[in-house]
Amino acid sequence: SGEWVLDVKADNNNFGYSISRLFVKNSSLGQLLTNYEDALNVQEFYNSDLGMAYSPEGAALGIADLDACVNQEYLEVNINELGYTYMGVDVGKYLHVDIIEKIDDSHERLIFSDEIGGVNDFERLNMLMDRYNIKRCVVDIMPETREAERFALQFKGRVALCRYTENENYDKETYNLQTNRTNSLDKMYSRIYGRNLELPYNARTIGGRMKISD
Repeated sequence: SGEWVLDVKADNNNFGYSISRLFVKNSSLGQLLTNYEDALNVQEFYNSDLGMAYSPEGAALGIADLDACVNQEYLEVNINELGYTYMGVDVGKYLHVDIIEKIDDSHERLIFSDEIGGVNDFERLNMLMDRYNIKRCVVDIMPETREAERFALQFKGRVALCRYTENENYDKETYNLQTNRTNSLDKMYSRIYGRNLELPYNARTIGGRMKISD
């Protein structure tokens, strides 16, 4: 018999379990070793046999990758001097918003990043659209389809409603954007690995609190 011990104490009552095949009565250490040595899919071995998450080296962004994009001289944003700006809105329990300014064809910088409220706070996006003169915005169409569509109609031609599919397409009539999640992530990783996305000096604690000058 054994005892489950909480490793990480969270701020809420949510917690999870990680159970490997070692807990199965008839499991064999020798067989697990054989499975590891013969594994064609290492991730499957980690997930199914060890009950652990697996991320191969270089497959995930690390703090060092993000720190390398930080410009210590990037201290504030002058709203009156912003160029082409676009905004992304991830809809979940909160509305997570990122706003990026395009400097040139290969250089961008993050100018705003924050959770601005819950799913009932779509109207707060209007203020950001106006304040940062957003030229293009992409927002999740799910799970708050009605709110997202209402927001898109307020800014016709400037807001696209995103859903993840295998194919990629944009319908100008309905403002529906279909995009491949993997491709989207690959493009984002590429910008960071290539140091094409500039982050402010306080990137680790930004949370929308970047200094703004009007």
